[in-house]
Amino acid sequence: MITHAKDRTLFARVEEKEGKWVLSAPCPGILRDARRKGELLKPGFSCGRLEVLGVLYTLIVPEGVHGIVVDEGIHQDLRRRPVAYGDPIATIDPSKDFWADEKVTPREGEKRVDAIVWRSPIGGRFYGRPSPQAPPFIEKGAWIAKGQTIGLIEVMKTFHRLIYGGEGFPERARVIQVLVQDGDDVSEGQAVVELEREA
Repeated sequence: MITHAKDRTLFARVEEKEGKWVLSAPCPGILRDARRKGELLKPGFSCGRLEVLGVLYTLIVPEGVHGIVVDEGIHQDLRRRPVAYGDPIATIDPSKDFWADEKVTPREGEKRVDAIVWRSPIGGRFYGRPSPQAPPFIEKGAWIAKGQTIGLIEVMKTFHRLIYGGEGFPERARVIQVLVQDGDDVSEGQAVVELEREA
């Protein structure tokens, strides 16, 4: 078990099985806030929190591990669950692209489009508009461009703008749907908006 007591973090155990990464508990404790299916994990990301003898540690994804959560481990329905050494926390599929690009089958008469999913770089509470009375930053069917604000993330009473862009994203894309709602708690790497571009 590799620990960083000063920062109260622990590295999750990792094992490769059938081409996927299985993250597991590095010691017995109470697991909290485990990641859900479809969420992105990569080195340095949190994959949950572990309470050990009354002390709460952040579980960190080790170097070399990345992909999308495809299995949430045992007792998925519990927000807090006891775990023993080696109990699975999450199974990660590294074959899934960082941004979870997927092909969308067009309806008859429509042009073929490629769907892309833009994910939040930080965790916090999501807001899709600058104030309760203001219109949303983005809406279904609208075109957005790199540098445009997608929404706000509140972290410790501080608001951070979510800006569309990133490596591999087109200069412009059309909003298929916004995947989170005002007031939703968003995890780092969680899908926020689905977009499309002409192939």
